[in-house]
Amino acid sequence: MNNKYILIIAIALILSISGIYLYSTDVKKTENKTEENKTEENKTSKGYSLKINNKVISLIVASSTDSQERGLSGMESLPNDSAMLFIFDFPDIYGFWMKDMKFAIDIIWLDADKKIVYLEKNATPESYPNAFMPTANSMYVIETNSGFVDQNGLVLGSVLDFSNN
Repeated sequence: MNNKYILIIAIALILSISGIYLYSTDVKKTENKTEENKTEENKTSKGYSLKINNKVISLIVASSTDSQERGLSGMESLPNDSAMLFIFDFPDIYGFWMKDMKFAIDIIWLDADKKIVYLEKNATPESYPNAFMPTANSMYVIETNSGFVDQNGLVLGSVLDFSNN
């Protein structure tokens, strides 16, 4: 057989093997992403709840960077018996903005002991690109429908009772 044909066959074989390897690697990455998404969905669907004034509020948990960046953005509304809980790895100053929000919210910052350290009432979508920043470190943040803070008599120093049931 001619060396030219052997070279062409060898190159074709190498390209085929490389293509199969790259395809299988990409499939594995996609499968891993799907598993990560399922893990994140499980985190947000666990039974976290906030007990306040004889009411139980379901909490949507944002504990990954992606879910924290997304927050309530893009949602049309939030059921009255729900709120979003942001769980951070360590206490710090965490700012929030209203990018892609469609409704006004109250934002509640809490320290590691779940004590309210800062409140922002009636943050509106029109406030974007301004960010709301607490004056103290927080470890948790809760986003609720606007009016929640006043309806429930929340003030600086109040301690909230939320947990994973």
